[in-house]
Amino acid sequence: MATASNSPATPSTQHIRGAGKKATLAKRQLYASPLPVGTAPRRGAVPPSVPRTWWDRWNDITRWVSQGINATPVCKAWYDPVTNSVWMYDKGEAMRLWTHGFFGKGSLSRSEPTWAARKQAEVAARERGELTAEQMTQRRREERKLLKIERARAAVRAGIQLPDGITALGGELKDEDKALESTAGGLWRGDEDMPAMEAGVSRIKGLKYFSDEIQKKVTDVDENDEDDIDITNWDLIEHFQLTMIEAFFLAGMLGCLDVYDANDQPLSLQTLYQLCLASTCRLQQRPLDMPKLARPDNPFLLSYIVYHHFRSLGWVVKSGTKFCVDFLLYKRGPVFSHAEFSVIVVPEYDDEQDLATSPFPPHYNQGEKSWVWFSMMNRVNTQVQKTLVLAHVSIPSLLSLPAQALATPEGLVAQLRNGAFQVREVTIRRWVPARMKA
Repeated sequence: MATASNSPATPSTQHIRGAGKKATLAKRQLYASPLPVGTAPRRGAVPPSVPRTWWDRWNDITRWVSQGINATPVCKAWYDPVTNSVWMYDKGEAMRLWTHGFFGKGSLSRSEPTWAARKQAEVAARERGELTAEQMTQRRREERKLLKIERARAAVRAGIQLPDGITALGGELKDEDKALESTAGGLWRGDEDMPAMEAGVSRIKGLKYFSDEIQKKVTDVDENDEDDIDITNWDLIEHFQLTMIEAFFLAGMLGCLDVYDANDQPLSLQTLYQLCLASTCRLQQRPLDMPKLARPDNPFLLSYIVYHHFRSLGWVVKSGTKFCVDFLLYKRGPVFSHAEFSVIVVPEYDDEQDLATSPFPPHYNQGEKSWVWFSMMNRVNTQVQKTLVLAHVSIPSLLSLPAQALATPEGLVAQLRNGAFQVREVTIRRWVPARMKA
């Protein structure tokens, strides 16, 4: 069962108690800024010329200088048409976007671009004859996997065939059974047909027998073969990657990102906006003219409106593809805690006639859903300790909001301020009777 409650509130900025060793003072200082913006001085502004005292003059000068230092730096990125994403290659600029709002991810990392540092640590540890933390974790996983194989093998061997042909599990394999097993020409290795049960042999058709020793394949590569690869600069292998939603938010709303094309030509904000609108279209639909792209039911606009909505409330919004949802909401960021909420974008047309004339394919979360789908989404996110949030986005009709009103980024901002799009959140919690007793 599931119960609906109010939407998630704005995350608190108070001191988090009991955060443990991870919530150190250094980490709080490193990720203190929620957005990569600064306080830029007004153009042509100068310190006051008539201060009251020398102390007032000193305060005015330091304030004016600090405003110039804290001006918002503009990062450079490049649009990649193959992956429909924006790439960054400068490590300093990438880390600034990550530490100031947790934007983007490393192309070879799960989140923070740490692949180069981990590979360097791995090479250094191999030279010292040590194992890195990831290698130790991988070794424990392999040991658990082998343990499961041995457990399954023991369960198969413990199956005793009764005279009536029924196999009873849970028994013990006797010495005479092992002798019969050894006379069967060896164990089944998976590269041959399953033999039928023969008279006098404890082989049962339908059961797979594993060999005692796992032979190494000829195609396996030795781990030490990586030592022959001489890489002088690990940082050039991994790049920093932004989604189109993040790129438009940084470039159009915050003004801290400049996007270039493959020829190193800067893209105007209007061109970037058009690329964002076309990013969710199918290949056979490209290119569409701007009036068709700028419809209120554009899939990019629906996702961006939800992203912008939760960002404006102070949440850190990341992609939720791993958990079959659209977005994940973090209270402070991935380095502090796991995501508390999973967001699914649910579009709702104010005028159903606009759906019939839409050039875009139907949204994957549009329309009525079955209880099987609902239970699946709710159970998946409950198992990973996340609360499911259905973000219903109202799509205004074309009569009230024509496509020309959204043809420019300025028009989109004006419609967001006017409240043309409404976001209604419904929080779903899975009710378990055994855990939620009175």
